[in-house]
Amino acid sequence: MTKIVIFDFFRTLYDPDNDALLEGATQVLEGLKKRGFELFIVSHGAGRKEELQSLGIDHFFKDVVVTTEKTEKDFLKVIPEGTDKTNSFVIGDRVRYEIKIGNILGFQTIWLKLGKFSVEKPQSNEEKPDFTILSLKEILKIAP
Repeated sequence: MTKIVIFDFFRTLYDPDNDALLEGATQVLEGLKKRGFELFIVSHGAGRKEELQSLGIDHFFKDVVVTTEKTEKDFLKVIPEGTDKTNSFVIGDRVRYEIKIGNILGFQTIWLKLGKFSVEKPQSNEEKPDFTILSLKEILKIAP
């Protein structure tokens, strides 16, 4: 069975306010790959693939979906057949989007409670993350 991690990009791997990867992003991506995870991105906005390339992290990702509004369909586009959802993760900074969709689809969810949306509170069980972290590096303590 395939283990995957679906990342949001803005404020999860990349800090748009400082125009830089979040601290530990490359280390986390390398660590997850070494543990056998296939990595994906579902993100808002145009030019994501070029951004990943210029940041030097595009090679980590099997696929990148760029959308105007994140929906379950966008996430389903990247999920390989035979994915072990109970040992796979959706990671994002928004409980309303990534966490909610990840939970609906049966993944473990990790909320990076950092920055602009750190005050966003879950308003339903679907929006409650399995894990809440304050730094990206904490992912390596959660994902086996």
